[in-house]
Amino acid sequence: MAAAGRQLSAAGKHSPKQSDIPAYVDSGAENPRGIHAMRALEDQRNFSIDSLIAAAYSSAMPEFEIQIPLLRKAYADLTVTDPHKAQLAEATLLLQRWDYRWSNKSVPMSIAMFYGERLLEHARPAAVAANVYLYRYLKDSVTAEQRLAFLAAAVAKLQANFGSLQTPSGQISRFQRNKGDIVQTFDDAKPSIPVMFGSAHWGSLAAFESRAYPQIKRWYGTSGNSFVCLRKRAKRNVVAVVEFGERIKAKAIAACGLHSIAGSSHFSD
Repeated sequence: MAAAGRQLSAAGKHSPKQSDIPAYVDSGAENPRGIHAMRALEDQRNFSIDSLIAAAYSSAMPEFEIQIPLLRKAYADLTVTDPHKAQLAEATLLLQRWDYRWSNKSVPMSIAMFYGERLLEHARPAAVAANVYLYRYLKDSVTAEQRLAFLAAAVAKLQANFGSLQTPSGQISRFQRNKGDIVQTFDDAKPSIPVMFGSAHWGSLAAFESRAYPQIKRWYGTSGNSFVCLRKRAKRNVVAVVEFGERIKAKAIAACGLHSIAGSSHFSD
């Protein structure tokens, strides 16, 4: 549960007051996925299995709705003689035109992925050291100079790895399974599948947690969504959706294959 003013939000308008619970069970702020879930589920009634799946596949990433405008403001405040003004012009324009939604074809998402990686690398330890909730630190404590430096680093890395800033996110975020081990060894030279979903860090409900690995240019993911339980009202997101009633109905996807032996027809389905 997280605070929204003095009212908590885990159960919508039926949530307890912040003053009624111990401070140690409340982070003091809403996380991006919670914000997205409230948007998708608030005031909704009579979900079916398919309509809940559709809601869970909403492509919005609400945290970027906060972070990218802060970055754009930092850029807008630059003087025309600042080296970052020309260096970051293309990236900033692409981000300005973005709708903050994931897509395999999205170039702004690629820039945001690399920028967000640098942002989190800085903010995670800094927020812990300051004893501040991560998303509050991201909003209030990252300076304009830092934001521009992180974008510059992201642009340089994106161009070095893929040769162009104009790289769709599906060329970067991939699923690959090379062996039956729990810990995979990834290889850019081997076949992989593009995954469109964004990270839960930025509020994506249908989440795929891909990341960079040493000596590899593409990002590969090994984790993502959990389960959905469907009743009269519903929360959370989708790998499996279960409807409880007179009869139990369900739809499920088992990512990463149903068989652990390479060569099986079900190894990577």
